[in-house]
Amino acid sequence: MNTFEENDFTTVKVIAKTYKGFQYKIKTDKFIKMNFNEIVNETKNVMKSFFKQHNLTDLENGIDNLEFHFHDDIPFNRPIIYLCDNDHGK
Repeated sequence: MNTFEENDFTTVKVIAKTYKGFQYKIKTDKFIKMNFNEIVNETKNVMKSFFKQHNLTDLENGIDNLEFHFHDDIPFNRPIIYLCDNDHGK
């Protein structure tokens, strides 16, 4: 039986105008092997897929305009990380 504990995942939360509150979980063992660009690209791909699946084309189309950053170095030891856009959701 394969059960997953909450600490097996890192939650990626988006802080961006219009997209604030979007989040998804990624296996922590995968996350710690990723660099910043890989995390950003995966996040954008997950967002695009979600919005496409729900026929939210305006949201899907705006994702490429997001310029994500972390406030610190990539925080591999945290259960939740925040990706912010340049305007910090204002």
